[in-house]
This record gives sequence, structure tokens and C-alpha cells, in this order.
Amino acid sequence: MKLASPLAEVDDSLYIESLRCFRCGLCRTGCPVFEVQRSEDWNTRGRILLIRGLVLKDIPPSQLLVDRLFSCTLCKKCEELCPSKVNVTQLICEARSRLADNGAPLLSSYRKQRESILSLGTITGRPPSPLSKLLGDVGWLTQCRSTVFHVGCVASYSYPLIARLALETLARHISLGTMGTEKCCGGVLQTIGYSKEFEKYAEENARLFEEKEVEEIVVLCPMCYNVFKSEYPWNIRVLHTSQVYEELLDIGKLAFTRRLDATVAYHDPCHLGRYAKLYDSPRKVLENIPGVKLVELECSRELSSCCGGPVRSSYTWVRDHLSDKIVRLADEAGASYLATACPTCFHNLYSASMLSDLQVKVVIIDELVGFAAGLVGEIPLYKP
Repeated sequence: MKLASPLAEVDDSLYIESLRCFRCGLCRTGCPVFEVQRSEDWNTRGRILLIRGLVLKDIPPSQLLVDRLFSCTLCKKCEELCPSKVNVTQLICEARSRLADNGAPLLSSYRKQRESILSLGTITGRPPSPLSKLLGDVGWLTQCRSTVFHVGCVASYSYPLIARLALETLARHISLGTMGTEKCCGGVLQTIGYSKEFEKYAEENARLFEEKEVEEIVVLCPMCYNVFKSEYPWNIRVLHTSQVYEELLDIGKLAFTRRLDATVAYHDPCHLGRYAKLYDSPRKVLENIPGVKLVELECSRELSSCCGGPVRSSYTWVRDHLSDKIVRLADEAGASYLATACPTCFHNLYSASMLSDLQVKVVIIDELVGFAAGLVGEIPLYKP
């Protein structure tokens, strides 16, 4: 008598997707956390085996399992390397959701983020403040129009000078407003295991934009870009600031009148690069600045290094290692400026540069655009 395979009896989408991994190990060469931890259970292949064990109930929920699954930065670099195209991001997020649903001991930092987003509408733990208060005198932009500029939590609360400069640059060339007081996009809820709560939050947030008859959103944050563009229940057009700058350059509305005689290295953010596939717009903007010599990092575009941003609050040593590496790669490339197009990447790389003995200046491309367009006389806006 032929016995049925025990594998055939497991009807679970998470388990079935995990079977696509045939354990070749190519992900080891790209996993940023494995680069730091150097242990199989801290890389993609090991995490998939742990997920398989979780589904089969061979591995119970535990703090160790939470650490291994929540330390993944969801950078998608392993997906670029995987020959069988396993959807690792989906696997990890679904496994995190199951751990959360089953009452696993989730990290306190992630629980606090969830509570802050759901109760306050921000990830900062502070009640939302009007943008006019956070950014200074931008009252002329508080009126909501068909095109809205969404700053995002990181820039609003930690780097208001960058947000204000981007606003002023855009407002000189296009008609736009703001929501007055912003709410977080809520994307973090999905990544830390609260997908059902995210869906409800997104629906409520979407209604606020629809009530204002918003037709287009320009965002500074790549995570906000992807969440608004792909996860929200609406048909609103979503653009990243680098795309708008590129469009304005193409039609001759934006002109760079000031030179920056410097070598600039560009770091591809995971959410703008591997998630959104926007590699060329930021580079075109930088190449149009007079005097700029754009150089590539050793790891760029699809294989760009992750800065460790998503795990910075709970696995700080991982973030520190990864961000320091990128700053050093910029120095090795001969760059005097390291530019990125993401406030979170900027935060991590800037933090690393403050602890470094290197002279590389970390900037976000909006600073370089504002400088080249004559809106500010000196960069960087934030100095170590």
C-alpha cells in the first residue's frame, strides 16, 4: 500500500510558499543581518526553515523565534538573489502576523509603535502637531488642494529643515498644499505583524484624503510612497519628490543655477529601489546639478546595501554596522557627499557619520536640489 506524503496533508499557504526555497544559500551573500550576526538562523534560509517549523508546530512561539523573524529588515535583497523567486517579504510578514495573533512575546519597541499609530496617528509616541508648528511659517501651504505634500513622520519630527526646504522648492513650481496636520501612513503596522489593523487604519486615513478631494500626493518618504501607492484603497496618484524634480527638469520649470563642485555617491533606499523600482529619477536629478560628479557605490541599484532602518530601534547594533559600512563605501568611492532619497536612510547614515572619522557629508537629495536651485546658501543642513 502506498502511503500519502505527509507534506501533501499540509494545506497552508505559508508552508507551501516556504517549500519554494530549496536551500541553495545564495541569500547568505546578500542578507544584511547575516552579515552582522554570521549565524544561519539570522539569515533568509534559516528564517524560512524556522517558519516551516512554526507552521508544522515543531517549533513553538518563543522570544528566540521572535528575534529571528523580527530582525529581518525586509530589504528584499535576498529576493533579487533567489533563483526560485521566493516572496520572502510576504513570508516574514505573514509569520509575524501569526506570532502576534497567537500572543507571542513581541518586542516592546514594536508594541509601542503599534499603540502610537493606532491611538495617536503618529509613530513618534507624541500627538500629531500641525505642520505649521513643526516646520515653521508654512501657513500659506496648510490649505488642502488637489495635490498634497505628505512629509512623513521621520522628516516632520526629526528633520523639519529638510521637509521645509522640499516644500518650498516644490511650491515654487507646482500648486500644492498639505493636510495641515498629518497622520502616519501606517505602513509599519504591516511590517510588525498587525496587517488586519493596518487595513482598518488605511481605510480610515483614506477617507480623510477623499473628503478633501485629493487627487495627487507627493511624498518625501519611500515607505509612504509604496504604502500609499500599493496598499491604500484608492485611485489617488502618488509621486516621490525625486520623480517630481525629474518631471520639472524635463519640462524646463526647474533650473539649477548654482554649482556644486563635488563628487557625490548615491545610496539607493530599499523602499525606493527594490520595492518601487525607482533607480533612475534620483540619479538624473543629481546629474543635472552643475559641477556634480556622480559615482556609484560598490553595492548599488538592485544590490544596494540596506541601512538597517526598519530594525534600528530593537537591533541597534545591526543598524550601526550596516550604516557605517555604507558611509565607508562612499569614502572608498572618493565621494565627499553621500546622498540618499529617504529620510530614514538619511537618519541612519547621518548617525553613522557622526560617529565616523571620515569626512563624508550625508545629505538627502532634496538638500542638494534646494541648494542648486538657490533656496539655501549652505549644505548640509544638518552637520555632525
